[in-house]
Amino acid sequence: MRKKFTAALAVALVLTMIITSVSVSADTRPGRVKITSAVTTDSSVTLKWNKVSNADGYAVFRIDGEKTVLIKTQTARKITIKGLADFEKFKFAVKAFERENGKKIFGRMSVPELVQTKAIPVSGVKITAEAVNSGSAATLICTVAGGTKPYAFQWFKNGVVIEGATTDRFTTPTLYAGVTQDKYTCQVTNPAVKPGDISAGAVKPAEAAAPAVEVKPVYVPVTPTAPSREVIKSWNIGAPVSGVPYAVDQNGAGNGMPNVVATLYPDGELAITGTGDTVVFGLPMPQFPTLIAAPWRSSEYIDKIKSVSFAPGVKTTDISSWFADCKSLEKVSALPSSIVNASFTFTGCSSLKAAPELSTLQGLENTQYMFNGCASLVDPPSVLPENISLLQGMFIGCTNLNGTMVIKIKKNLTSAVMEISGFFDGTATASNARLTLNYTRAANANVDALLHNSLSMGKVVKGVELPSMELVQETVQVTVNNDLVYKERINAEVYVVDTSLATYKWYVKAPTSEEYTEINGATNNSYIPDNQRLIPEGTMYKCVVTSGNTTLTGEIKLQTEL
Repeated sequence: MRKKFTAALAVALVLTMIITSVSVSADTRPGRVKITSAVTTDSSVTLKWNKVSNADGYAVFRIDGEKTVLIKTQTARKITIKGLADFEKFKFAVKAFERENGKKIFGRMSVPELVQTKAIPVSGVKITAEAVNSGSAATLICTVAGGTKPYAFQWFKNGVVIEGATTDRFTTPTLYAGVTQDKYTCQVTNPAVKPGDISAGAVKPAEAAAPAVEVKPVYVPVTPTAPSREVIKSWNIGAPVSGVPYAVDQNGAGNGMPNVVATLYPDGELAITGTGDTVVFGLPMPQFPTLIAAPWRSSEYIDKIKSVSFAPGVKTTDISSWFADCKSLEKVSALPSSIVNASFTFTGCSSLKAAPELSTLQGLENTQYMFNGCASLVDPPSVLPENISLLQGMFIGCTNLNGTMVIKIKKNLTSAVMEISGFFDGTATASNARLTLNYTRAANANVDALLHNSLSMGKVVKGVELPSMELVQETVQVTVNNDLVYKERINAEVYVVDTSLATYKWYVKAPTSEEYTEINGATNNSYIPDNQRLIPEGTMYKCVVTSGNTTLTGEIKLQTEL
């Protein structure tokens, strides 16, 4: 009996110690924080909370569903959390803590505070309304510069709500000159601005918008219907839905559909209008007996063409020889971005002074003889797009080129179907020509192939400005003691001299040296250093190229481990 009592007493003492220990820890833990205020803007929230006795600091948390993320620990009882999305809900909580033996002992987490950031008011509301001809409808467009989405639109006519007009666009009824005097308004609201919050801020078309919820009435100018324009001749040139897309009518009418029309006017404009692709014309050749020239190139019309324009809906892919020998052609508007083939397009257009831009023609592949014989051409296209692969004779006989052209070609021109050596043939007679060619490193090899023959034959336009030369490292396979090994070779790539008569000298400079030393026997346009594994890091190589009175120098640091 005594043993049982003693054992029971021992158990009781242990339980008392455990309970005492637990209650001591609970007494020393900081109290629970209470968040007292939460003030939001459209991108931040500022939290404040009460002071907790014995707290050494506070930890601020963000609660995202089941995930709790610590934002910051601090001693202050206020924090501003920035960078929040506008008009979104967020949940935050705070714990107090005290330090004991180098550790943080946290109290209970506060009741989570649910906040919502504010919405950004609508700003920069503007209506655009272009003038229309009498008897036509106008499309009004309401734009908003900023503010929390979604936007809600409501259009008014003379101050009265237009039922169902609740998008950013509204098409008016038919307008008539001298009769229609209606004025239109668009009201824009969002979560930050309600319909009753209408503010001032009149905005007229083409003027900068002042912050406003509602744009004051806009009047749509209506002009009398334009008189019909006299026409010399029109041709249907739309591509047929099915069948051969080539023009095969030997009478010059083509086999085109009316979805695209070419119209020649008395002022010399040849306007290509409509929507879609066109038939394919060409220069008649024995091997293509059914191929005919564009009908406006007949003797009756060809000398009347002074300018060419394309409507935005025209998506022609092939304009080969369309305007060849149009000697009176002086101006061409932007070409359709869909064009792939532009060979012979302006051949013989001796009055054309400025080339149309090609930068938007990313699919353009063929420009051979495109400006052949354009003796008055001064400004070349500012950019040659990347996809071009056929360039033969593109600027033959362009004796007045004077401008800048960026070459972005990436294709391997040396393997193209047509030769490219005639690219600048016949331009050397230009007395004051100065054509600057710029291109990226990716295009260097192809530009080298493009220009070298012309340069060596002395037929490139005078004053060409190119990168003189550069040293380029490449990995090559060589035979050493009957074994194939890979080594690094340095090539001297020269762009502006006749390399057939050039001499080469190579030099090396160790990392610890200040001067170059000539390498005996290195007299070719490329050099493979010996014992590459033993070459110290930072070793420099230099090549000096001499041709006539021209001397070019290039340097490179050989990378022995690529």
